[in-house]
Amino acid sequence: SVNYSIPFGYWTLFAGASKSRYRQTVAGFDEPIVYGGTSKQVEAGVSVVPYRGASYKGTAMLKFLRKRASSTLNDIDIEVQRRDVVGYEFSYGHRHYIDQMVLDVGGGVRGTLPQFSDQPGYVYGDPDWNGRSTILTANAGLYLPFKVAGQQMAYQANWQIQHAKTPIVPADYFTIGNRYAVRGFDGQMTLAAEDGWTLRNDLSLDLGELLRVPGHQGYAGLDVGRVGGPSAMWLSGRTLAGAVIGLRGRAALPGAANAVSASYDVSAGWPLQKPESLKTASPVFAATLMFEF
Repeated sequence: SVNYSIPFGYWTLFAGASKSRYRQTVAGFDEPIVYGGTSKQVEAGVSVVPYRGASYKGTAMLKFLRKRASSTLNDIDIEVQRRDVVGYEFSYGHRHYIDQMVLDVGGGVRGTLPQFSDQPGYVYGDPDWNGRSTILTANAGLYLPFKVAGQQMAYQANWQIQHAKTPIVPADYFTIGNRYAVRGFDGQMTLAAEDGWTLRNDLSLDLGELLRVPGHQGYAGLDVGRVGGPSAMWLSGRTLAGAVIGLRGRAALPGAANAVSASYDVSAGWPLQKPESLKTASPVFAATLMFEF
């Protein structure tokens, strides 16, 4: 992906382009269902800080995008699922600081504009679908630092929810059971449907004093999520829960004059609750390494 932004005052103009591939196996009643596909997207928009104070800030964002995508079902190309759509996304967020505690709340809506779209796609069981989709989202977050026996710790929680107001294509389903939504699963098989929510909990310990090197944390997490909607009736289950322990950190690379920094996250996770038909490794090991210039 490539992104570029131009800030001016409280406003920011941005544009970007990306290309991705996905493959997910959903646990069905009789046998696993394998969804796959490719996606290309270009987008442009604007964000603004409409208000701010010493302990709070609001942020609003509006963007328009064009997405071209193709899909497969059990590795068979789905001609009617080829998409060339124009869409929009609007989101709003508020952050509030209370002493050391940080509260975040937000919401948004995204959807398609069929009058500007060449191939809106196809919704199973709804041959008369007009190509218009509307998806509502909301989120809330809490960050609470504290000390135990002189050691700096923190509790962090994040809640996300999606509700589809209209029929939507499978690529827009809410998916759980990977490293981004309900950790502890390898992501080879997931649960996905039109609606869903997740709750992510982390308890972290700052290792800076113990290691004499700042910027590193040990953490333990507990996640839960659930999907719903019309297509959920074909799933063998709707709820997942998982646990994870890990180490993460960030540091400037030596000899780079602080111009280049690296961040990492390594973890091991375990499934705690899942449908019997959803297969996953246990434990699940994950590692992420990122560089910023």
